[in-house]
Amino acid sequence: MFLDVNNHHYVGCRCCLHNSITYASEQSNSNDSLSDRLIPLPSHVESNKGTLQVSSRSNILGEESADKDALRVLKEFLKENDIAVNKLFNKSSATIALGENNHLSPRVGKLQKLLELPELSSLKSEGYMLAIRSETNDISHGGIIFIEGKDKDGTFYAVKTLVQLAKKDNGSLVFKNSLITDEPSMSVRGIIEGFYGDPWSHHDRLDQIHFYGDYKMNTYIYAPKDDPYHREKWREPYPENEMERMKELIYTAKKNKVDFTFAISPGIDIRFNGQGGEDDF
Repeated sequence: MFLDVNNHHYVGCRCCLHNSITYASEQSNSNDSLSDRLIPLPSHVESNKGTLQVSSRSNILGEESADKDALRVLKEFLKENDIAVNKLFNKSSATIALGENNHLSPRVGKLQKLLELPELSSLKSEGYMLAIRSETNDISHGGIIFIEGKDKDGTFYAVKTLVQLAKKDNGSLVFKNSLITDEPSMSVRGIIEGFYGDPWSHHDRLDQIHFYGDYKMNTYIYAPKDDPYHREKWREPYPENEMERMKELIYTAKKNKVDFTFAISPGIDIRFNGQGGEDDF
């Protein structure tokens, strides 16, 4: 279930996500062994023979120009799986190359041409390409994982897809050779916390925002009706301790490519006429 708000801006509730994704998966002709692990299902999933294995060490190309949040997520993922990143390039290690369309580092751009990967010019904003190739080439004998985002958000989402694709086997990460291209079908994807009753806790909200980043949602609208500064006391500024929590939410949202939108609900006593109306507006 999705709600249409403000002419083609869409939001969906977290509880409805599973049903929506299941429907999308059932309508796809993509390779089941990959698509069953991917949420949301990418626009195009092409599975090829063979697998790429990333063991104790790996190379990363494109650090100087790729999206910093994508790099952070990638390095955290490798570290969690006991895979170190080589300080000096080692041709025998698997190589992960990443960057944004038209802003690739020279080495990543050279690798893109060598692999003869498709152009991203027609992809929408936040789209990406993820290519996994286990075969040896002139740059890396350990195989290549190539990530190219249409923009910084696209690179971030490609890394999230890579994390979903990984299988653990005897201490190594194993990825099926594949080519994935993806772009959003909806430009605004996310959640409104707008219900009555006890609002989410600060921890709940942080957890939600991480969840949105993991599953490529880009919008969180803060509007809990029982927050007094959202509704009854909407004219008053938040106390300093509440502002610190709000700053943490905004910071976490930025790291997860989520637009944080603060809403007020002044309908119970907003004034429209005279000096009071001027003051309220």
